[in-house]
Amino acid sequence: MTDFKVHLCFECGQKNRIAVGKEAGAKCGSCGSAIYSTNQKSRTTPSKAKAPPPASLERPKSGDNGLAWLIAWSAGITIFIVVLNWAYTASNGVENRTDTASGGRFTLVPDEEATKSTRASLAGARAAGTDRWEPPVESPVISLPMPDPQPFAPGVVWNRTGRESIAPFSLRTSSGSNYFIKLVDARTGADAVAFMVKGGQYFEVDVPVGDYKMRYATGTIWYGEDLLFGSESTNYYQADAVMDFYIEGNQVSGHEVELILQANGNLRTDKIAPGRF
Repeated sequence: MTDFKVHLCFECGQKNRIAVGKEAGAKCGSCGSAIYSTNQKSRTTPSKAKAPPPASLERPKSGDNGLAWLIAWSAGITIFIVVLNWAYTASNGVENRTDTASGGRFTLVPDEEATKSTRASLAGARAAGTDRWEPPVESPVISLPMPDPQPFAPGVVWNRTGRESIAPFSLRTSSGSNYFIKLVDARTGADAVAFMVKGGQYFEVDVPVGDYKMRYATGTIWYGEDLLFGSESTNYYQADAVMDFYIEGNQVSGHEVELILQANGNLRTDKIAPGRF
């Protein structure tokens, strides 16, 4: 079996299939030239000449002025750094200025929430002929005085049900605090009736028929229904049981409650947040 290899003619570029061992006398089938001639011309791929470096960056020869080249190179680097710093500062919205008192350079970065007031303060300082900036003065916290105490009068404050009060309700309270009591609709949570009770006294009142939950606030000094016994001195509670006031035949059913801490009491009360009252 004869092996063949493909050889390239250096004269015309034609590919020739030649048997192995017959290369010496082989000729190109296209132009007739010898594939391997003793006077074969060598072909080399022409190389591209490299362009010389820019004149501004070319290092001077030993006979040139080296100091002038060094100065020009340093100036170019300095200009590049200044331009780069300016571009970074502009993109981040940072205002740079020189502190004339210390001679140092610093960066002022306004807070997002105080941008307007900071810029206004800086603009005002410059308008007054100075380059010194002072932070804006914070407004003092104003605390409103408490209103005068009001008389605490036991009795019904309001009835918002629009129904007649016919069901009996009695209360016994412990001494030491006064009570502002509300009955709220057990299903909707809407305010129904409110009344005021002095601590340590027995209190009786009639309420409209319905199912209610009881909420109450305690304290000593009464400031009115808006502040009750003061924002810092009022405690708020809610009883967990639902009290039903109803009519059965010719009788009206009511409730009696003792708001006095007892070992075997059957009415649980929990402290609640002012917003739930």
